[in-house]
Amino acid sequence: MKIKTPKTPEIITGKIDTISKQGNGVLYTDSGPVYVPYSVAGDEVDVRIVKTAATYKIGRLVRLIKRGEGRRLSACLHHARCGGCQLDQIELAKQIELKGRWLKESLDAAGIQSPIRSWIISPETEFRNRIQLSVVEVGGTLRLGLNRLHSAVIEPIDSCVRQDPKIQAAIPRFEAFINQVPRNCDWHQVIIRSSEPKNNPIEVLVGILVGTFSEDGVQAIRAQWETLGVTGLVVCGTDRVPIFELGNTNIPVEVEGHTFNTRWDAFQQANRFLTADLVKVVMDAADIHAHHRIWDLYGGAGLFAFAASNRTSNEIVSVDTALSGHALAGFPKQLRFVQASVGDFLSAQSAAADVIICDPPRAGLSPDVIVQIGRLRPKTVVLVSCQLDAFSRDAKRLISAGYHLDWIQPVDMFAHTVHLEVVGRFTL
Repeated sequence: MKIKTPKTPEIITGKIDTISKQGNGVLYTDSGPVYVPYSVAGDEVDVRIVKTAATYKIGRLVRLIKRGEGRRLSACLHHARCGGCQLDQIELAKQIELKGRWLKESLDAAGIQSPIRSWIISPETEFRNRIQLSVVEVGGTLRLGLNRLHSAVIEPIDSCVRQDPKIQAAIPRFEAFINQVPRNCDWHQVIIRSSEPKNNPIEVLVGILVGTFSEDGVQAIRAQWETLGVTGLVVCGTDRVPIFELGNTNIPVEVEGHTFNTRWDAFQQANRFLTADLVKVVMDAADIHAHHRIWDLYGGAGLFAFAASNRTSNEIVSVDTALSGHALAGFPKQLRFVQASVGDFLSAQSAAADVIICDPPRAGLSPDVIVQIGRLRPKTVVLVSCQLDAFSRDAKRLISAGYHLDWIQPVDMFAHTVHLEVVGRFTL
């Protein structure tokens, strides 16, 4: 029998030159770049190659020889094991400097020059109001965890310091709960959402269980759900369609002192500290007058539409493909929700609103939406984006359609990650 000799791992020693937009350190070699997650510019490192492609390699940091400027110890026990917080090994001021460089590079590549306002920066911990955990069996026990970076492997976690303390405290309760339910259930995910409007005396915590559930499993969930300490619980199939709901599963949202309820599956901003700041920036960009008509495109639960209702008595239309995301009750009489794609809605209009607010998914605005905006020519367009290259591409197209980019406001909604929320004000 022929015995295979284990392949000797390829180790490269060098210095991290810069950090890519994907959050990886870049170590340049004669054969091309090596991308090294969780590194810092200036680090001198030993790196084990874990993937080789035609034009690049991916390495894992195995020894830190010398620390780069701005390197720090993460406050999270799971850092560099779970796939989140790609920048948390870098001091916050350096993170902001890095994201600022990425924003400028993206704008420069699109040929755009615009004033950039002072950054709005998130607190470093306890800012998130939602976590989505996968279920994995470890040594006969079901654990909750997050995916490792670029991997299907689940890293079990006990807490996440980026989450609302209510969510952190709930993670062990949910893990104990799923281990008490009969094992003939096929668990997929546990999602926990929180909310705490100032004028609502009840702190809201809603759990969503995703999987395939047996009859005795359903009975156990119904009998024991109150031990979770949540205000509501949703049990879904793997298609995310609810099987049943227990308690109050609505999520209250506060906008400028007014609270409205949304469904548990409605899209909401994930930073519980900066959502009010983001609303203020968007309203500043919109510059709404008492007679203005407003379209809130990709409106989700209607966050910006609600804020606009404090400024105009004229019609406000919030457009989204999913009515399930819209507010359930408590919205002002001039606010109308429309279930449609943004492209279809715009193509059906013969006259523009005075102001349109666009908060599209990460991919940004589609070309047909830009064409329709150019045809209708609203006086002001407010573009909200969490993807820098998509923002720069859409800004270039709006400028080509005749708009001027007055200013850009960075809002660091996603601290310690490569993502950045930006708001742009465009006027004719």
